[in-house]
Order: sequence, then C-alpha cells, then structure tokens
Amino acid sequence: MKVLPTALLVFVSAAAGAAFVLLWDRYGPDLPDARRPLERYEARPADVSPAETARADVEEVSLIAVVADPAKLHGRRISVIGYLNLEFEGNALYVDKEAFDQLITENAVWVSLDAEFARREAPKLSRRYVAIEGTFDAEVKGHLGMFAGSLRDIDSITVWDSRKDLERTSPRPKAIPLSLPTAKPG
Repeated sequence: MKVLPTALLVFVSAAAGAAFVLLWDRYGPDLPDARRPLERYEARPADVSPAETARADVEEVSLIAVVADPAKLHGRRISVIGYLNLEFEGNALYVDKEAFDQLITENAVWVSLDAEFARREAPKLSRRYVAIEGTFDAEVKGHLGMFAGSLRDIDSITVWDSRKDLERTSPRPKAIPLSLPTAKPG
C-alpha cells in the first residue's frame, strides 16, 4: 500500500517542477528585474574581424516581407527585427510574440547559430525582440522544415528596446508653458 503514496509524491514533485519551468519560460523574461539594457552581440567567431564580415549590401527589411515572399530575398544579406526564441531545435525569429506564443512557425524564420553561442547567449537574447543581420536562405527551412526560411552567416544580434524601456531610461521632457490668447468679452 505504500507504493501508491510514494508514486503520487514523485508525480506531484515532477508536475510542480514542470509548472515552474513553464511559468518561468512564459513570464520570467518579461519581469522588470530580468531586463537588461540595450546590448549588441557579435555572432561571428572570435578570430574573424568585423571588417571581414561587414558588408555595405545589408538591406533592412520587414520580417513580414520575408515571410510573405521568401524567394524574393533568397541569398540576400538582410537586417530584420523580430521576437527571438533560442532553444534546442527551436532557434527562430518570429514576426511577433503572439506568433511565438501560438507556435505559428510559418510566421518565423529559422536562425542558424553556432550551438555554443546559442547556449551561452540564450539567457540574454531569447524571448526578446532583436535585430539580426545575416544571409536569408529560402530553401533551408529549419527543424522539420517548419519555417519560412532561415537566417545564416549571422554577423550580429542587437537587443531591441521596447517603448517602455526607452521611456524608463530617457529623461522626461520639460513642460512647455503655453500662452493661449484670451477671448475679449463681447
């Protein structure tokens, strides 16, 4: 008879641990004390200089345009902004947080990063809006072919500050006194 209570205790402990992980994954990165200031992360190997990888032909495009017509941008160097998720077999840049939350992988591109870099930088970059520079490949569609394409040869990932971050860090503008014309009585 003691087997049942022990099995139940193990099950409840495992469920509580899983619930904590899910809650942290869902809400942890959005907590104010988990925010970090705007940072730029170089995604190239340490022995490659920025001059060797920097190119003037990088196009700034909307991730929506990339997802809508992947073939049009195939092979081009692009800079896009989106919601980044870094996890095993799930490195992707989503059009927005809602697409990530709802697992709409058609509204995302696979992000091909060095595994060590992804593991090391995931706590700083994952589940945040970022700008990424890399080469778009419409033919490689990531894990199980679920994505609209992929970003490879990534040079940099820059954390994208939210409006709330900017309002919190920038000084409040001074009030400008208005001198309104007064209406003359009748």
